[in-house]
Amino acid sequence: MDIIARFSPDIHFAWLAALGGQFLVWEQNARAFLFSEGKQSVNAFLGSPAVTQASDVLAQMLAAAPPQLVLGVGTANDRYTAPKRGEPPGHNINAHVAYIPIVLAGGAMPRDSALALYRELSAPGAAEREWKTRVAQQASLITTGLRVRSPDTLLNRPGFGWFFGGDASINSFAMNAVGQSALVRDGALRFFARDQRADGKLTHEMSQGAGHVDWFSYPYPFYHGDTSPFWILAFGEYWKQTDDIALLKELWPNLKKAYDWSLSTDKNGDGLMENLSAGAGALEVGALQIGILSDIYMSGVWVAALERFARMATAVGEASLAAQASAVHAKALSMMEAKLWMPAHGPYAFALLQDGSVNASLTAWTATAMAFGVLDQTRGVQMAATLATSNIMTDWGARPLSASSALLDPLPYNNGAVWPFVTGFVSLAQYQYHNASAGTFALDAIVRTTFDHALGRNPEVISGRLYKPLDTAVPQQFFATSMVLTPLIRGLLGIDVDAPRRTIRIAPQLPTEWDSVVVDNVPVGPERASFVVRREHGAVHLAVVRANGAERIALRVIFAPAMPLGSAVEGDQAMVQRTDGDIHAAMERFVVEHAILTVRYADGWSIVVPTVRPAIGARSTAMRVLSERMVKDQYIATLEGLAGSTHTVQLRTPSSRGVLRSISVTFPASGANADGYTSTTITLSRDTP
Repeated sequence: MDIIARFSPDIHFAWLAALGGQFLVWEQNARAFLFSEGKQSVNAFLGSPAVTQASDVLAQMLAAAPPQLVLGVGTANDRYTAPKRGEPPGHNINAHVAYIPIVLAGGAMPRDSALALYRELSAPGAAEREWKTRVAQQASLITTGLRVRSPDTLLNRPGFGWFFGGDASINSFAMNAVGQSALVRDGALRFFARDQRADGKLTHEMSQGAGHVDWFSYPYPFYHGDTSPFWILAFGEYWKQTDDIALLKELWPNLKKAYDWSLSTDKNGDGLMENLSAGAGALEVGALQIGILSDIYMSGVWVAALERFARMATAVGEASLAAQASAVHAKALSMMEAKLWMPAHGPYAFALLQDGSVNASLTAWTATAMAFGVLDQTRGVQMAATLATSNIMTDWGARPLSASSALLDPLPYNNGAVWPFVTGFVSLAQYQYHNASAGTFALDAIVRTTFDHALGRNPEVISGRLYKPLDTAVPQQFFATSMVLTPLIRGLLGIDVDAPRRTIRIAPQLPTEWDSVVVDNVPVGPERASFVVRREHGAVHLAVVRANGAERIALRVIFAPAMPLGSAVEGDQAMVQRTDGDIHAAMERFVVEHAILTVRYADGWSIVVPTVRPAIGARSTAMRVLSERMVKDQYIATLEGLAGSTHTVQLRTPSSRGVLRSISVTFPASGANADGYTSTTITLSRDTP
């Protein structure tokens, strides 16, 4: 059998840098293709021990037709002979091996070094050993990093080649949570501090080719304004997870400079950063950004960063700076609530404008502020229900702009395409404001993109109308993948680590159909904690075990599981928090080695809607829960589905003793929105049969 491997040679630095004089040639002595360029500073070899034949290509150019290797599979005899004059290189090898590697080795290195590396990897068994080492390295993440075992198998799992400051901050929340804080420390916090501008602004992006050009003479490095407050916020979350006071002191001058620069962009003194002086926030182009003064995305990140900065300032002994940051936080938050809340139609507006008016567009960018609990709790509950509608949510994620907007276009980045990273913030916002059904719907949408379009790769952006990644999108994007973990860990599992205070809060909002979940290796400073949550009729249990606790100082564990609306909780009512969407009964224990905490309650109301997996290329069809409420003694669920459709939903009621009962729901046939959806409500009381 012959195996033919074709490829397209690409010898480039990342844009904006470039290489001239690129060529590809068959190197007879190496029995491999040589990639190189005029200065011979970049060299690589591509081949295989099983090659029998290879394309004949010109030496000083890249061939128009894709070069190819032919790999021979047959008996164990190896009878390679050099080609005769005019014949294609490689011939008459008849190799039979169980493992046939194709090896590409090289880089910015001398040609001899690239050849030595290629020969090392091409030696019998070498490539297989390298592959097994990589597999073992990945497997170690499962045993040493955070691991989740739940009833949903898609969750039970452990880009773009540039360096983005905002992306690094967004990814850091997931990386800290799964035990990759060393990468956050060096690859996000120290890395971006290194090129901080003299006035304190952090870099938005760094090309991998930046070292080959005068990168900072271009407008791209500092284009965005949200990167600096996001870096402060990421630092605060890193310190809270790790208690790394040494790094905090090391980079405190950089933190103060980033804070001072962010503060300086507030020209009118209202406490909010201004896009006009800071740079881009939520948007880079498009009509929606016209006339923006302060958008809710950057404002939300800034307010969240101020809270973390004040606490870090206190930790390093700068009390006056902490007080200033707290005062700015209060002013900025007050301005957001006063100016951006739109009581006439419910949601928060997108932005304050330079002429003093407001851009009232409904967008998903509000979710970024909500993900960190910035906005008013009561108003946030209303906004969460609005974000759950099909105006924002498709079956595969959240559009940044409402489907009812005249500016909607499902293809451009800024005006209607679905971003998995935005969907992650929407999911986390739903959990933060106790709208767990909608949070799980959004989380499931991101999870599906991991496997539907490629195994383990979340696409950067998807059409806002059809379930299909855009051709212009990056096929894999790290902050799309990390946004599976962040809402899962912080939202659904409700894990909040405060290592400086030696506290871990576990406040899970489990789906109604889950009865248990196992979480191993939660980082709490230098140690780890593992736990199991198990739910049964009338009780929910937490079993927590500490590991790697060298000092054996007690760890404060707060267990505050969400229980259904209408539940009657046993025990200390002072520890019961009743929200619009659920009930949390908190209890705490100081744990040295292990402990079991149990919350007992009488069942309330909860709902399960059918799961619909979207077909690639299809439009949204799934039914969704917008909100669940208790009004006096009545349970009211607001649902949305395609106009005229009928569905069967399942309910757990106070009298069902944990058993799900089925009811039929039909949606109005008229009044459909842009995606063909209408809404209805279910109203039930304890007397309902």
